[in-house]
Amino acid sequence: MSIRHVRCVAASVPACLPGIWLGAQAAIGYLAVPVLFAQMPKEEAGRIAGLLFAPLNVLALVCLGIFLVAECGRLRRAAWRNGACWLAVVLIVLTLTQHFGLHPMMAELKQQAAAEGGITHSAALYPMFARLHGISSALFLLQSLLGLALCVRILSERVSTTEKSSPVRGR
Repeated sequence: MSIRHVRCVAASVPACLPGIWLGAQAAIGYLAVPVLFAQMPKEEAGRIAGLLFAPLNVLALVCLGIFLVAECGRLRRAAWRNGACWLAVVLIVLTLTQHFGLHPMMAELKQQAAAEGGITHSAALYPMFARLHGISSALFLLQSLLGLALCVRILSERVSTTEKSSPVRGR
């Protein structure tokens, strides 16, 4: 493998990171968590789901952050006219909102409701928890859709760039 090939592969790695995060998002949010809730009591399933979402958020921040830094380095000033960069920024903001805003508030409500036998048994705290959980679920879906849009955009940009730089081969 030549140095040119190594550089090409290394330059492609950041473009793969959003796809890695999106795959983890789908695996946890749309596969693992529904199985947990189908097989376990709500409170226990929710506790385990919460444990899964924290590292998922960190993965999102790392993958999207590296992608964004790499794109800004690759595109320079043109990065801010690039839709993929803006999608990455929005996804980072949504992830920060989930990780440092909604999830800690929901955890605090669960902690407060522990004395009453859990959040589902707390008439005073459950409505607020349900509202925050609904917002969090909607943001998770939005993140998934925007993540899919980002991956499609990255792929389409890479394909069009490859087509422009590849010589046309005759038959």
